[in-house]
Amino acid sequence: MTLDLIGIMADWKLYDWVCAKVDDVITNGPGFLVDAVIASNSGGVADAKLYDGYSTSGKLILPLACKDDDMESINIQVPIYYQQGLYINIGSNVGGVLLHWIPNGAHMKGHPDTQEHRGH
Repeated sequence: MTLDLIGIMADWKLYDWVCAKVDDVITNGPGFLVDAVIASNSGGVADAKLYDGYSTSGKLILPLACKDDDMESINIQVPIYYQQGLYINIGSNVGGVLLHWIPNGAHMKGHPDTQEHRGH
């Protein structure tokens, strides 16, 4: 078995990321959520919710939770498509939520979504 590091690096260039600590619009427009990790701040059980949209009135696409003073990685085997954008609602005791997503059309050179590198 051969590991294709060049292919992996090329694919990861399409991904964008952020570590959210407050309620926020993560990205505008459609795309694919590929990874989520939630960590508690040791104050108790942590919880957060991801919505397709710009507020909690959007469609709930992924609830997140983890035990006190721990972290939980969500294994998203098939990327979750969102149409409007990603909004995160941070609940209690959240130290941070790490998200990776692929903006729709990120494979197209010069696409505006590829310019949003909020985590970089």
